[in-house]
Amino acid sequence: MKRVLFVHAQREFSLAYWVLRQAVQQYCVTDVAFFEHAYVLDDVDNQETLRIRLALLHPDVVLFSCQNWNLKAFLEVAGWVRHFWPAATIVLGGPQVSSLLAAETLLRTHQSIDFVVRGPGEIPLCGLLDTLFAGRSDNVSSLSYRDGDAVAHTAIVHTPWRRERLFTWSNIELVQRLREVSQVSYETTRGCSSRCIYCQYPSENCDVEMLDEKLVLEELTFLCSFHIPHLRICDAHLGGTRERAKTILRHLAKVNRKTSIKIYPDISHVDEEYLDLVRASGARITSIGVQSTHTPILKAIRRKSVQAFRRQIRMTLDAFPDTPADVILGLPGGGVDAFRQTLMDVRRLGFSWINVFRLTVFPGTELATNVCHFLGEGPIGNTATGVVLSSPEYPLEQQQEIATLVAAAKLGTALRHTAVEVANRGNQPDIIRLLTQMDAALLHRLATEVENLRTPVPLLEDIFVLSTAVVKLAGYTPALVTALCFDILTRAKWICARNKATHFIWANEDQLVPVSLVVARGGGILFSWELEKQSISTIGNEKDASGNGEKYLFFDLDVFDGREEK
Repeated sequence: MKRVLFVHAQREFSLAYWVLRQAVQQYCVTDVAFFEHAYVLDDVDNQETLRIRLALLHPDVVLFSCQNWNLKAFLEVAGWVRHFWPAATIVLGGPQVSSLLAAETLLRTHQSIDFVVRGPGEIPLCGLLDTLFAGRSDNVSSLSYRDGDAVAHTAIVHTPWRRERLFTWSNIELVQRLREVSQVSYETTRGCSSRCIYCQYPSENCDVEMLDEKLVLEELTFLCSFHIPHLRICDAHLGGTRERAKTILRHLAKVNRKTSIKIYPDISHVDEEYLDLVRASGARITSIGVQSTHTPILKAIRRKSVQAFRRQIRMTLDAFPDTPADVILGLPGGGVDAFRQTLMDVRRLGFSWINVFRLTVFPGTELATNVCHFLGEGPIGNTATGVVLSSPEYPLEQQQEIATLVAAAKLGTALRHTAVEVANRGNQPDIIRLLTQMDAALLHRLATEVENLRTPVPLLEDIFVLSTAVVKLAGYTPALVTALCFDILTRAKWICARNKATHFIWANEDQLVPVSLVVARGGGILFSWELEKQSISTIGNEKDASGNGEKYLFFDLDVFDGREEK
């Protein structure tokens, strides 16, 4: 029996391993034993652990699943695998190596690599293993390999995505693995209907392929009945079509009881029924991909504007207020002013949070094949993994301004009522512009505290500092104080819910009355914000309601009349 070791970097569950393993069992002529090894990048002992595994297993083929964030580590591993086991065949696969350019470059520069599988790997891998082990001479699709001094490539053949049921009680080994993990990734489709220039989806395998609907519903029933704590459906857009997405959500609403489910919707699919089904299914929307609102940028990257879907976004945020927007920094066709405008537009769209990602140049994408055309003639700074640090449109001298904008956006989207009140006053700038007038170090610290969901609430003293700063910049009015109070408490309530804090108390938000927040988790924080007195009242160290003697932290700060902290 031949042995294949599949090396991935997923800490818990690798869907690719189980799908490839099933394909090998179904389609390979040769008797192949398929093993996995999770090479956890932040584990200091991972190299020696893998060496021991290799020495005990002595595999005939070592297959690496390559992503942008693990390729460098896996190339190093491939080097010493070749040193210790020179007879082993080393194969790379995964999205980071799927383009012709990436495969050719890797095979020319890394002699330890024997083959690169491009695109979906199930059928090509089976063909390669049969060629290696059974002496077949068929031309295997989707492969890159050395042919003398040259690198040869075979074409990707689009085969329908068909597999047998994988998630089932009869799959004893998988059932055992699921008992050991808290999160499972699952996909009902492959590919994406969009053709963004920076994305790895289009390349040679751009068609959207859908897994058999009956099989999907059966497997989702199994996963929900297994009570997997967290299920991430990693389709580019859930279901591929609106009706298929609704069918999946409708089924989840029937079978899901305890599983937390994350999905990525196509915003154009959203309507009232869609959102009702998301809510009924127990799912949450991971994010909405805005990327940019600047028309020249959208034209350059060939992407539709979310501005055309304002109604769907508003409906989504009404149903799921904590849904973040994804924005990409460094896209061609705009510059810093366009980035600033996008951040302000995202806030006006009503998002309560924003994820900012720097543009990454992935090999094989349209962006990668003509970087200078898209990013401009001039110096381009990027990391080893292709993250763009600076470009002619986003020069080094503007990086401090960019960093301040990002911090202001993160803070500004969390201050929704405050932003409305500032805008209603007429003589004030947008909340993001207002926050950029704060001390830069203070702004970044506050943005970091708001972003940190591992603590029940942001540091109490920083809440007071933020309130003081905003009031000083915008000018005191009772309405502004009220808006600030509600924004801070709403954010705290959300963080408390995420962290399962004990309880949360606040008064009628339509009246200017005392408002109190009580949080207990390990230790506790208690403060009372009396709007009528416009001050923070000191209560002192008290026992909580249960009398267990937990100490609370109190800060005494006269916030709104301009005096210094006592």
